[in-house]
Amino acid sequence: MKTLFATLLLSLAASAQVTIVDNDGGTRKGRDILVSAAGEVTVLTDGAPFRMAISEIAEITYESRSVERSGWEIQLNNRSSRNRDLLSGKLADPAGADTIHLQDTDAGDIEFPINFAYSIRDAKAQFQFPENPPESRPDQLFLRKGDRRDKDQGVVNRIGKDEVEIESDLFKEVRKYKLPEVEGILFSPLSGAAEPQGIQVTVMTKRGMRVTGSLVEMTDKACTVQTTHAVKGKPWVLNLHSGSVASIQVMNGNLVYLSDMKPSLLDTWHEAIAPVDPPKWSDPWFYLDRQVGSNAPLQVRGKRYRKGIATRKHVELEFDLGGQYSKFISQVGIGDEAQPTSTCAPAMVFAVMADGKEVWKSKAHGPDTVADMVTLNVKGVQKLVLVSDVVDLNDSLAFGAWGDARVVK
Repeated sequence: MKTLFATLLLSLAASAQVTIVDNDGGTRKGRDILVSAAGEVTVLTDGAPFRMAISEIAEITYESRSVERSGWEIQLNNRSSRNRDLLSGKLADPAGADTIHLQDTDAGDIEFPINFAYSIRDAKAQFQFPENPPESRPDQLFLRKGDRRDKDQGVVNRIGKDEVEIESDLFKEVRKYKLPEVEGILFSPLSGAAEPQGIQVTVMTKRGMRVTGSLVEMTDKACTVQTTHAVKGKPWVLNLHSGSVASIQVMNGNLVYLSDMKPSLLDTWHEAIAPVDPPKWSDPWFYLDRQVGSNAPLQVRGKRYRKGIATRKHVELEFDLGGQYSKFISQVGIGDEAQPTSTCAPAMVFAVMADGKEVWKSKAHGPDTVADMVTLNVKGVQKLVLVSDVVDLNDSLAFGAWGDARVVK
C-alpha cells in the first residue's frame, strides 16, 4: 500500500467536503487530505485533524464534485463487463486512422488506439445498447435518421469530429455517416487490457471519467494513474486534473458494492407475473448504477448516489456473498424519477432476506419519504436477497433505489 500512495497531496477549497469510507463501512468527514510517503493519511477538519493508515480506507469521495456526464462517452475494453472504464469528452479528428482523439476531458486532450474502445455513445442520449450482445460480432453502428432507427455493421476505420467511416458488410463498400446521425457504436470484442496486478484503484472524475489502475501519485495538480492498457508495449498513463476527481475507490476487497457483483434475478412481476428470464425485447427489470427511466445516476430526495441498484415494480435480486462479509449497508427509497400524478402516487416497500430469512423490512415509501438507512449484520450469510415491491400491482410509476448498497468484511 505504501508504494501505491507514494505521494498524495490534496489542496481543496474550504467549501469542499471530503468523506472517508473505511473498511468497516464507517464514514468520517473533513476538508483537506495529506497522505505521507509512509501511507499515513491526515484529514484536516474544522476541529482537530485525525489520522489513519491508507490500508484502512476503502473509498475517498468529494461531495462538492457531483458527476455530470457530457459529450461522448467511451467504454474501454477490460475484463470487467459490469464496471468498464469510461472516458468522456468531445470527439476530434485523430492523427491516425486507428486512433480516437478526445478533447476537453478531465485529462486534457488524449488520443488512444481505437481497439481500446468497447462502445461509444452520446452521454446525454437515452440510447441503450443491447443488454447481452453476442460474443462474436462485427462493429455495429446504431443510427437515427429522423424518426427512423437504422443500423450498419462491418469494420470501423475512422471516427472524427464530423463523421464515422465504416467498411460496411451490409453494403459491401466503404460508407460514411455524419456524426449527428450516430447514436452509438458497439465494437467487436477485443482483449484490450491486461489482468490487473497488485492493488488497484478506480478514480472517478466529476465529468464521468472512470479509470482503473495503479495510482502513481496525486498532487494538488495531477492524479496520475497507470492504466491496465498498454501502447506499443508501454503502460498507458493518464494524468487527471486533481480538481476534477470525485472519488477514489481502493479495491482491496474489504468493501464491495453490490452493483459490482453479478446478481441473479429470482422473481419479477409486471402487469402479470413475468418469466424469471424476461424476453430480450423487454426493458430490464433492474439497473446497476443508473436510474430506470434515464441514463443518469440514482437519486432519492435530491441526493445522488454514484453506486447503487434501481428496480421496477416487483424485483427480487440474489447476491452470492459466500459467507465472506460481516455488514450490509444501503440507503433505500423511491427514486426521484418516480413522480406522482393528480390521480396516482407511487408507493413501495423494501426487504432484505439473508439465507431465506427476512432480516429487515421497510414501511411503505412514497415519493416524499426520506430514504431508510439500513445497516445489517450479515456475518456468515451465503445468499443475500434484496426485495423491492409495489404496494399496488397496477402502479406503473414506482421505481425503487438501493443507494450505495455495499457489503464489508
